[in-house]
Amino acid sequence: MSITGIAGPDGGSDEKPVGTTWIAWADRDGAQAERHRFGAFRERNRQLGTAVALAGCLRRLGAPAGMLRDRE
Repeated sequence: MSITGIAGPDGGSDEKPVGTTWIAWADRDGAQAERHRFGAFRERNRQLGTAVALAGCLRRLGAPAGMLRDRE
């Protein structure tokens, strides 16, 4: 699993605005990468990036669907 992006508050551009985050997973079955745009708040971007990345790991490990429901 890897996470990279522009958490903010500075560093964004028109092509890659603050909040743009790439999350990737790789295992013996292959690799997958996803782009997300979380918004303009650094700490929230870090939290969401971590949550999405860990949920992806759980999915790949076969976690029950109930463990992955959204919680706000």
